[in-house]
Amino acid sequence: RVRRGDRRCTPCPWPWRHASPARRLAAGRHVEPCPHGRVMPPIGIAGAGVVGSRIVRMLDGIHPLAIHDRAVSAAREIAVAYPSVDVVDRIEALDDCAVVVLTQPQPGGDVVARLLRAGVHVVSVSGVPETWRAYLPLAS
Repeated sequence: RVRRGDRRCTPCPWPWRHASPARRLAAGRHVEPCPHGRVMPPIGIAGAGVVGSRIVRMLDGIHPLAIHDRAVSAAREIAVAYPSVDVVDRIEALDDCAVVVLTQPQPGGDVVARLLRAGVHVVSVSGVPETWRAYLPLAS
């Protein structure tokens, strides 16, 4: 038996019959308030391009979001389509986020270092591992 919350259930022997993760996310289009009265820190998204807008589309309504882009007009266009997304004009405002997703091809080193020193978890879509090896000591 597997314990999930306050109820017990048996694991399903046919996991492939359940909805895909994308369908489960699409069904949960609302942010549940924390039952303990805590404020959930937003997920920050640095970059309002194709990848950033897809991340917003997948997470909108599930978790609070804040987006930043050098071209503020691009971030504001996303905010028009998704009114629950907060647009921040300065990248420093993402220091208050729990996680920041960097969607730029080559994120600035000073931005990454500042986020890691502030205790923010950083996720990058950049596929260059050599870029990130220099930041591993800062992540501890």
